[in-house]
Amino acid sequence: MRALVVDDDPVVRCVVARLLAQAGYDVRSCCDGEEAWQVQTEFCASLIVSDWMMPVTDGLQLCSRIRSAGGEAVYFLLISSNLGAPQRKQEALEAGVDDLLEKSVLADGLAEHLRRAELAILHHGGDN
Repeated sequence: MRALVVDDDPVVRCVVARLLAQAGYDVRSCCDGEEAWQVQTEFCASLIVSDWMMPVTDGLQLCSRIRSAGGEAVYFLLISSNLGAPQRKQEALEAGVDDLLEKSVLADGLAEHLRRAELAILHHGGDN
């Protein structure tokens, strides 16, 4: 399966990409949502792990753009350092995000979220 990692923090981007590669994903990474949009149009990842707050195009904007372009089968996992407020979670879900993860538990929590993503991707018949 293919995964796209989008984060403006190079350390987070590297850690997430490494974890995904270790889990068997073919991984590409980008530093903002605009670059990710360009890469996704050719790479066709079935999983996108994106930061919420980024310059140029943020994670919600990227998710909305992918959904508007017919990317309903793409599993979109949004990561953020500030997901605490219920209205923020609701905003993310309304933008089409499939799952949310706090950056503070990223290394420990990513495996569980990947299992959910893989099940959803397989359910939709995706193998990228």
